Amino acid sequence: MGYCTDLYIDVVQRCLADIPPFHGGYFPFAYWGLWAPGPTVRFQSDNSHMVSPRTYREQFLPFDCRVAQAFEYSAMATHTTQAQHWAVYAEIPDLRLIEVSLDLPPFGRPPLDLLPQFRQVQEMGKALLLTGFVTQAELEGLLAELSPTGLAIRVQIRQDDD
Repeated sequence: MGYCTDLYIDVVQRCLADIPPFHGGYFPFAYWGLWAPGPTVRFQSDNSHMVSPRTYREQFLPFDCRVAQAFEYSAMATHTTQAQHWAVYAEIPDLRLIEVSLDLPPFGRPPLDLLPQFRQVQEMGKALLLTGFVTQAELEGLLAELSPTGLAIRVQIRQDDD
């Protein structure tokens, strides 16, 4: 894992060295519509949903910490299937943002069921970006229940299931 981590960091740093700043910063999160004033990385650990939080912490967290530490701005892309890990991800000291792709049921839990975990991420000092599809009622619930500080919501409205 160490070799792969070092290789990933090296490749991203080499790419960033060839990308000129855009308005004094970087736009690597273009899909999310986000800009950052310094070098950035977006990484993910999608398969972590298949291990316990303890196993993730022991076997994978040190490598994700190294990736986040290597860049001024870092974001971790996740899915609702990884909700049990968000608090562990939020322990990564240099991680700035946790993005959550709101997977539609039956693959992911409804967004409003995840409010406690979303709040925990925010309370741990991480910015939170929610992406995907939600109903109008879910969007209104998210806006009403989450702190606007560090919150970005980039969703599309889908029809109610009713």
